[in-house]
Amino acid sequence: MARVEIEQIVQAYRQLGSVWKVGKMLGIPGQTVHERLRKHGVPMTGITQWTDDEIEELRRMVDSSVAINEMAARLNRTYAAVACKLNEIGLKNYRRARIKNVKKGTGYDKASMKKHLAFLVANPATKITPYSRKHGLRVDSLVTAMQNYFPERFAAYLADHHGDIERRECPGCGAKFIPANGKQTYCTRKCNANHLKDLQYFGGRRLEAAGARERICQVCSRNDPPILHVHHVIGKVNDPDNKHMVALCAGCHRVIGAVARIKGLVDSSAAWKRFIRLVWFEAHGAEFAGAETLPDLDDLAS
Repeated sequence: MARVEIEQIVQAYRQLGSVWKVGKMLGIPGQTVHERLRKHGVPMTGITQWTDDEIEELRRMVDSSVAINEMAARLNRTYAAVACKLNEIGLKNYRRARIKNVKKGTGYDKASMKKHLAFLVANPATKITPYSRKHGLRVDSLVTAMQNYFPERFAAYLADHHGDIERRECPGCGAKFIPANGKQTYCTRKCNANHLKDLQYFGGRRLEAAGARERICQVCSRNDPPILHVHHVIGKVNDPDNKHMVALCAGCHRVIGAVARIKGLVDSSAAWKRFIRLVWFEAHGAEFAGAETLPDLDDLAS
């Protein structure tokens, strides 16, 4: 990014009146323009102070994982203004919040799902999608949570108010799910994103990798790890047709990637034996505490 003097920024801002237009013209982020103008005390039009009530409402929406555009609509502010305020008060990583961390009585916990489902059952004219948006919830997460907590009641609700909806098979993961509407193809948005990545990066062959369908790491044999990667055995660049792939847990994948870059290790059988020996001792060190000598474990690499 080219260095831009403050005089250029001020002049451009006085002409355009928008930090984002200035950023586009000068080739720098609009947030940078805003910060530098404020740092030098340049008055900016259209800037209104945030009230304590607005900030408190912003925090509540963050806790409920409301999208920024929805936050902007509720607060009657621009998308950029809300994004800047989130960054300013230290909430820029709010997307990383997980459902399991939501406090009892809010979000996607069992008590909240019970209330949402009871309302939907009592109000058959209410559609799930607009209802979830109104309450700052993701429709796929709302449906998944209600299916997990109250599978029979949710299935009965769908059958009573939306016809006899049969379960579909997700083309991404193969799981059976009850669609929230006629257009839902994947069980969750995450599964949809993973399937698109599979098509783009793995040529649609991700599940053909050894151990992928069974969800078993092909190095440590861990069964159903929280994160399962698919590794190109000879490297993606050397395997454009995605023919040689194996499933690895995140830890084994990280180790293989790091070790493969140490040419002095992988190109020497002697170094490889020493490496394996030291790794083994590191993991079993407690067994040799206080020992004067250590056993010869050269055969570990054989």
